[in-house]
Amino acid sequence: MNISVTLLILLSAFMHASWNAFVKRAPDKVAMATLVYGAGLVVAIPGVFYFPLPNKEIWQLIAIHSGCHVIYKLALVAMYEEGDLSQVYPATRGIAPLITTLIAIPTIGDIPNAQQMAGISLISVGLLFFVFEPGVFTKKGSKPLLIAAVAGLMMSIYTIADAVAMRTPGFRFSFISWIFLLDALTMFAIAYWRRGRRLGSLLADQWKVGLGCGVAAFLNFGIILWVLSFATVGNVAALRETSVVFAAIIGMFFMSEAFGLRRVLAAVVITFGIISMNWVF
Repeated sequence: MNISVTLLILLSAFMHASWNAFVKRAPDKVAMATLVYGAGLVVAIPGVFYFPLPNKEIWQLIAIHSGCHVIYKLALVAMYEEGDLSQVYPATRGIAPLITTLIAIPTIGDIPNAQQMAGISLISVGLLFFVFEPGVFTKKGSKPLLIAAVAGLMMSIYTIADAVAMRTPGFRFSFISWIFLLDALTMFAIAYWRRGRRLGSLLADQWKVGLGCGVAAFLNFGIILWVLSFATVGNVAALRETSVVFAAIIGMFFMSEAFGLRRVLAAVVITFGIISMNWVF
């Protein structure tokens, strides 16, 4: 993976951490998440009419992505209601790279070389450093982590589906359009189920920030989908999860969360992982 693609993924990671921080800080997290996913309708609605209908294989991949994303969205809101950004966000992102890599090997034959695998492992270890802090294994501390683990597993599965779809000629933009459409509609359904008739006023209160975050969200996801069309899935997943470092920095400067020696060490390990994946020996 060349340095320009790496930098693009890191930009995507920063955008992902940023909009997640706004969801965490929002007075109503369900409404904010709804606005974030709803912004995708701007590209989804024209796309479903302009691009050809997906074939059977693509519809199956859309179903996998959408089903996993419903569970992911439920977990996303729940973990931000239960835990701190600097803990649950790393938990979700930390388990994803290795799981995604392990799933990708038998399903799509995407086998990283030894150097890439070392980088993926280092990044995963660094991410998990953020999670295992004092009190994490108490009943109160473990609940948000279990929710985050579910979110991470769902993300790993739909990432593989996304990679397969983006490598299928002729239907890439159809896939993107339909998953953005279904992601928005399912989030609206979840939000109405959780908030009922209050949803309209909650959306109106937060729409400016929410739609701004939504633009960042679909740009971030668009970058990842494009890179998945040609890069090793495990590499992409690992680099994407460096968003944890950005989340920790955002938490420190804007949420008064301590960075601490543990998180500095984690950031160093992650940096070495990125170097390992990109350095030509």
